[in-house]
Amino acid sequence: MGKLKPPPDGAEQNAVGATRPKYELRSIRFIELWQCNGYEVKIYGINPERPKSEELVVAPDFVKAAKSIAANKIANELPEVTDHPKAAFLVLHDGRLARWVLVDIWRDWILLNHFLYRAKVGSSDGFHLVTDGLNACTWELRVVAFERDAWVTQVLSRPKSPDLHGYLNSQLNEDS
Repeated sequence: MGKLKPPPDGAEQNAVGATRPKYELRSIRFIELWQCNGYEVKIYGINPERPKSEELVVAPDFVKAAKSIAANKIANELPEVTDHPKAAFLVLHDGRLARWVLVDIWRDWILLNHFLYRAKVGSSDGFHLVTDGLNACTWELRVVAFERDAWVTQVLSRPKSPDLHGYLNSQLNEDS
């Protein structure tokens, strides 16, 4: 058996030589509430550089590209919704491996449609739908978990009067 290569800076190596990146906090920030084709869409940004300002979490061209992806998905690929709140959330992650867009749309009260798109690091062009089974990273899952809890608390736990406004005002802003 050959010699194991040392892991890159900030990474650890296990007994069989697999490299595991070091977990570091990333800024997760609510960016804006956006109306799209009758849907209320919460937009979040994630950035490993942990910028101090919400405006700097992700670049404006990245937000614009993500909105275009989501608008196309909502307008052209979803069945008409009439019996529950039209709500969704986007996660824009300026990751170290790629730029990621998660489009998550609430359906049939208890289901979440999930679509993952990827582009090269720093690019706001060339996003493509990820179809190899990849779902989300640990930081993106933090947003998904928060949104699930907010949906249950504000909408599902109130069968007589779901509080869409309360859900939309439940927003995650943390370093995680």
